[in-house]
Amino acid sequence: MCHREAHRAVMTMYCLEILRYIKDEEDVRARGGIFEHVGYEHRVDPSTGHRQILRFRTKKKAAQHYDENKRQYGGEYPEDYTLRALNTHNTWISDWNPVTRLAYAVREDHGVVAR
Repeated sequence: MCHREAHRAVMTMYCLEILRYIKDEEDVRARGGIFEHVGYEHRVDPSTGHRQILRFRTKKKAAQHYDENKRQYGGEYPEDYTLRALNTHNTWISDWNPVTRLAYAVREDHGVVAR
């Protein structure tokens, strides 16, 4: 293993992939899955407008970010109505939100850059 590979193995980071639930059964069959990729959880630097994907040192930290920031249903639902914690079923994928149809999955970061 070269130095770069050894360093990367030690520095594994994680991100939150944003997925959209596909409702249409024909579309599910055609695409071969129930979710489509939307993007990655990111922040925008207010001074430059540059988007940067949020990266976390552990899967648990990524799930914690979701649990603290992304569990609200929104829409006509009461404010205290929330989705379950991201890793409730030990899959590292959240429930999909019935209002937005979005779900979040903890993924290993591979250096993807936000556009």
